[in-house]
Amino acid sequence: SVDYLVRLEQGRETSPSTSVVRALADALGLGHDELVHMYGLVARHEKPEMCPNLTAVPVVADETRALLDRLPGTPAFVIDAITTVLAWNDAYDTLMRPTGLLEAEAPNLTRFTFRDERARTLYRDWESIAREQVGNLRTHGGDAGEELPSQALVSELTTSSPEFVRFWSEYAVGEKRTGVKALAHPTVGDLDLAFTALGLPEPGKLRMVTYLPADEESAVKLDRLLAPPRTGRPLLRVVDG
Repeated sequence: SVDYLVRLEQGRETSPSTSVVRALADALGLGHDELVHMYGLVARHEKPEMCPNLTAVPVVADETRALLDRLPGTPAFVIDAITTVLAWNDAYDTLMRPTGLLEAEAPNLTRFTFRDERARTLYRDWESIAREQVGNLRTHGGDAGEELPSQALVSELTTSSPEFVRFWSEYAVGEKRTGVKALAHPTVGDLDLAFTALGLPEPGKLRMVTYLPADEESAVKLDRLLAPPRTGRPLLRVVDG
């Protein structure tokens, strides 16, 4: 009934049945990520003891670090639920060190996007990247409770970035698992990098992200950037006689 929907909207009805939640999701035309997010919020409210503990510090497994090292020519890194970069390989370090992202003690993609002016130059489509980061943050527990690390990041960005406030208020939910990052790299210029985000078995919603060149021009530039430095030693020449 309309009265029941009003009570739900106003928070006077806090225990809708599973069938009601599903009917609301269908009526609102929720996509997969939005539906998962909605059920997650219901589960945290109804049975918080059944939800994973996200307050513990995420730990990257030794096997995952070994895999990163086995990708010498492919920039790859591991992020947690709030996009803190926990581990990365040498290729990612070479790619991102000149951008300033890795200067922080605990690099965070969302914080860098909204609080570091260099991000607005690095990302050729800054607004698209910013909205993507907000969607990721919503998806991975942005409304789960004051005890979660995401709440501290949300509070920080709410007080420091009007754009974050605007995007956050749109309540967009969804994780972009594949796509292309259009960078204006400070060393090699424009780079288009195809990314893939893969879920990891470690607790804490960890994901590994890899970058591959999206076109031939970007492949040439990335190879040049990642090429080992010259030693500077002169070549030996063999002279007959």
